[in-house]
Amino acid sequence: MLSVRNLVKTYKLGKKNKGTIVKAINDVSIDFPEKGLVFLLVKVVVVKVHF
Repeated sequence: MLSVRNLVKTYKLGKKNKGTIVKAINDVSIDFPEKGLVFLLVKVVVVKVHF
């Protein structure tokens, strides 16, 4: 069995030193079965900002 525990993914938006930290994934844990097919369905949000 494959397990993922306490997965965290962050992105930095904005300028290099003064960007905002955004948590895309926060403390996610999941177990995958040894056999079978697994589908992960996620909502994708795309943000474009123009100045």
